[in-house]
Amino acid sequence: MEASRVEYVGFGRRLQAFFIDAVIQFAVFFLWAGLALAVFPPPPAESIVILHGTDSPNSPISESKLEDLREQLGKDSGLQKVRRLQIGGGLILLVLYTIGFWAWRGQTPGKMALRIQVVGVDGHPIGVGRAIVRYVGYLASTLGFLGGYLMIGLTPRKQGLHDKIARTYVVRI
Repeated sequence: MEASRVEYVGFGRRLQAFFIDAVIQFAVFFLWAGLALAVFPPPPAESIVILHGTDSPNSPISESKLEDLREQLGKDSGLQKVRRLQIGGGLILLVLYTIGFWAWRGQTPGKMALRIQVVGVDGHPIGVGRAIVRYVGYLASTLGFLGGYLMIGLTPRKQGLHDKIARTYVVRI
């Protein structure tokens, strides 16, 4: 990639792409959660406890019966394991969304909308391995009080910590 013809993308445009992707990911996560609830609906006992609680004067069951239900639901039941799988599956889906789009096109839908792309420092597509490394770099950028993202404004090629780790650039196309 010839450096004189490359336009590196700064923080503002990347943030716009992030918000577009966040809206899409929010919808995907809640579609997943809705599907999971449709396949594994909560039992009636769980619904009663959630809807009425112990302090509701309109509860159709006695206080002691409600406490028994709460105790049963508090045990590590198969249903709780299913709920953890539902949430875990949704989170995995969100990670795969980002890594998958980077590996496939170098762009998430947010980046596509803004006509920007992730490329390796050699100008080539990044592939699955580098996409995973970049995602891990995202986590490092976030855990460092977002400092890894602030680096974008401080480096000549507008690289965040995650870009430095994965040896990538974000460029206009």
